[in-house]
Amino acid sequence: MFLQLKGIAASPGVAIGTAHLLDCRAVPLPPLSTVAWAMLDGEVRRLEGALAGARDELLSAQENLLGAQLAESRAIIHGHEQILRDPSLLANAVDRIRNDRLCAEWAWTRTVAVYREVLSAAVDPYLAARAADLEQLAQCVLRHLARSEQHHALPPPAGSIIVARDLTPADTAQLNRSEVAAFATDVGTQTSHTAVVARALAIPAVVGLQQITAVVRNGDTLVVDGHLAQVLINPPAAILTDYRQRAQDLRRRRTAAEDNGQGPAVTRDGLPVRVTANLQYPDEIGTAMRCGADGIGLLRTEFLFLNRGDLPSEEEQARAYREVVDGAQGSCVTIRTVDLGADKLPVGVSPGNEVNPALGLRGVRLSLQHPETFQVQLRAILRASVGRSVRVMLPVVSSLEELRTARRALDEAADALRREGVETAASVPVGVMIEVPSAVAIADLLAAEADFFSIGSNDLIQYALAADRGNQQVAYLYQPLHPAMLRLLATVARAARARHKPVCICGEMAGEALHVPFLLGLGLDALSTNAPAIPEIKRVIRTLDQRECVALVERAMQLGTTAEIANLARAFHHDLGWSADGATDEAVESLPL
Repeated sequence: MFLQLKGIAASPGVAIGTAHLLDCRAVPLPPLSTVAWAMLDGEVRRLEGALAGARDELLSAQENLLGAQLAESRAIIHGHEQILRDPSLLANAVDRIRNDRLCAEWAWTRTVAVYREVLSAAVDPYLAARAADLEQLAQCVLRHLARSEQHHALPPPAGSIIVARDLTPADTAQLNRSEVAAFATDVGTQTSHTAVVARALAIPAVVGLQQITAVVRNGDTLVVDGHLAQVLINPPAAILTDYRQRAQDLRRRRTAAEDNGQGPAVTRDGLPVRVTANLQYPDEIGTAMRCGADGIGLLRTEFLFLNRGDLPSEEEQARAYREVVDGAQGSCVTIRTVDLGADKLPVGVSPGNEVNPALGLRGVRLSLQHPETFQVQLRAILRASVGRSVRVMLPVVSSLEELRTARRALDEAADALRREGVETAASVPVGVMIEVPSAVAIADLLAAEADFFSIGSNDLIQYALAADRGNQQVAYLYQPLHPAMLRLLATVARAARARHKPVCICGEMAGEALHVPFLLGLGLDALSTNAPAIPEIKRVIRTLDQRECVALVERAMQLGTTAEIANLARAFHHDLGWSADGATDEAVESLPL
C-alpha cells in the first residue's frame, strides 16, 4: 500500500532503496514492588555495574568511528559517556533505591524521567533534543541491567534505507555506513545524532516521522526526500520513475556545481572577490574545498564545548583546529573564538540564570569572564597556526575595550607558550565580528586596532531591526535589504576602507545570489557562506561589473522602503538574465512586494 509521511528535513538529497528496520523496542520493566531491606545494597551494585557496562559499550562504539568524517559523532558519544558519569544521576537513583526501596530498573527509570522532563521543556531546541539522547542512554543502561543485548536483524544489504525509532551512536557505529542509502526515524530533530551523522555522510535523512516503524516492513520500497522532508512507502511506478530522474539530476547538478566553484571569482571588470566557507565542524573541510572555497571565512568552535560534561582540553582543541588548517590546503582559516551563551553552556562555564540570554553574557563577553578557559582556546589556536595562514575572530564585540582585552589575552597565551618551549605562530591577525549596532557605531575606532572585520549579518539584522527571525509574529520584519541594513553595511565598509582593512560578510546574506550585487557595490572584499552555495555565488560574481554594482547601491540608498529596494533587485536580476536551475527565480519571488 502506498503511503506518504511528512517529517523533519535532517539531511538533503533523494534516496531510493529497500527498507531495513532496526529493532529498537524499549526494554520491559519488571513488576513494580518493594525490595527487601537486605537486598538494597545488591540493587545499588547492579545499577553501578550497568552504568559501567553502558559506558564501556559507548567507548567501544567510539573506537569503531574511525576517520575525520565522523569526528562529530565521536564527540557525541564522548558526551553521552560523560552524561553516564554524572554523579548526580547515580546519586539520585541510589537515593530512590534506598529511600523508596525500588529495584535498580525502577529507580533508574524514575530518575531519568525527571531529567528528561526538564530537558523536554527547554525553549532552546538544542537542549530539548538532548531529552532524546537521555532516553537512548536510559535504554542502554536498562539493557545492561537485564543482561541482554539489543537485538538487530541481519546486517543491512547495500543500498538499504535504515528505518528505526531513533538511532543511537552505538547503532551508527555498528552499521556499514558505505552501504546505507538514507535514514528515516520516528523521532529526532535537526540537531539529533541521526541528523548529524547523515549530514557528515552526505546521505539523505528525514526524522520526526512519528509512525514510520509502525507502517513499514522489511523489504518495502522507500523514497526518502530530504528536501521536502517526506518518505514515500511503496510508491507507484510513475512516482518511482520521476524520483529516479530527480536523483540523477541532483547528482549531475552537484557535479556541475562543484566544477563551477573551482578557480577564482573575478567580476567582468577584473575585481577579484574571495568566496570562503563557513564551517560548523572540522569534518566539513573536505566538502568546502571540493565546492571551491578560497579558504575558511568562519570556523565555529562551539562543537568542542557542547554535548559534553567537561571542557575540551588544549590538545583536543589544537587537534581539531589543525584538522581544518591542514585540510584548507594553504588557504587562510579564520577561527572564531567560542560563541556560547547562557542558553547552552558546558559544565564549569555558567553566568547563572539570565532573563534574556541573547542580550546577556555571550560571545567574547563570556570568554573574558572565564580567562582560564579563554587561555586554553587561544593557546590551542596559536599551536595550530604554526606555519599556516590562520586568523582569530572575536564574536559579539560591542566595545573597543573588549578588543584590547582579548588582544592582551592572546599575547599572554603566546608568551606563555614560548616560555614553555612550545612552538607557536609569530603573530596571528585578530579581527572582530560586526553583529551589534554599537560595533557599527564605533566601526572607525575598531578599524584602527582590528586587523580585519567580518560582518555577522544574521545577528546584525536581528539586533538592528529588533526582529527575531525565529519568532513567526515578527519574522516579516527580518529583511536583509532593509534601508537601515544597507546603511549599516555601508558604514562598516567605509570604516574598513579608510584604514585599509579587509572586510568580509559571513551571514546568510553572503549565500544569497540576489544580495551579491549589493555587497560588491558596498565594497566588501570577501563573502563567506555554507559550502554548497559557493559555486553559485562564484558564478554570479563572474557575471557582474563592480561599477554597475556601485551604481545599484547608490540608487538603493535613495529609496525609503524594503519593497522599493526589492523591486530594484528584481529589475537588476531581470537585466542580467540570471538563472540557476530556478533557484534565483524562486528567491526573487520571495522578496517583499
